[in-house]
Order: sequence, then C-alpha cells, then structure tokens
Amino acid sequence: MTQFLKIYYIDDGPSQRDTFIEIDKQIHMTLARVAENPIYISVLHSVHDNIHRYYDQFLSMEEPELKENYQDLCDLVKAVEKGQADHARRLARDHVHRFNRYMQSKEQRSENRGQRTENRGQRTEDRSN
Repeated sequence: MTQFLKIYYIDDGPSQRDTFIEIDKQIHMTLARVAENPIYISVLHSVHDNIHRYYDQFLSMEEPELKENYQDLCDLVKAVEKGQADHARRLARDHVHRFNRYMQSKEQRSENRGQRTENRGQRTEDRSN
C-alpha cells in the first residue's frame, strides 16, 4: 500500500483530486481484500463507481481536505503495516467520522444558501404586490 502513497505524494503534496481518488480506491480495495470481506469489497465497488458524484455533492476536496485525507491514509497504512490493528481501527473510525462531519456541514451550508435564495425571492415577490 505504501507504493500507492509514494506515487501520489509529489512535490507539494496532494494536488490532483482524480489521482487522489484512484489512490484512495486502491488502498481501500487492498484493505478489503486483506480483510477477506466480500460484502465490504462489493460496497466499495459501488461507492467508488459513484465517488465523483459523492465528492461533488458532499465534499469540496480542496487542497486542505486532500492533504488531510492523504495524511489519514499514510497513518492508516503505517498502522496496518506495523500490525497495529486497534490503532488502525481507531484511525479509520476517526477518518470516517471527520469526513461525515464535513459532508453534513457542506449539506447544511447548501441548505442554508437555498433558504436564503428562497427568502430573497419571497421578499421580491412581496414588494411587487
């Protein structure tokens, strides 16, 4: 798995979303195969087949998020390679929880923008009556 990370980390670090997504996929699929969990493998295939849509809708994946995600993967791979299963499990759980919070935050901001636009439209309509 380390070879995937070395391929991706170039000069200033993570900079290309599509490249990162492919590396992320390779690491997740490798972990799923190591775990020998066919359900997890199937779910991952489904997620990665639709991942661009998820990222576009729920995550900005700008440079800070890419770097944070990359660091999470580095730490996780290091823990797995050292046989630190409990530490790897905590890292994975923390990663998922943090990115879930990011997704919820982005969704909330999007909803708030929609409400403000709706409210502006209502005020304009009220003034014209």
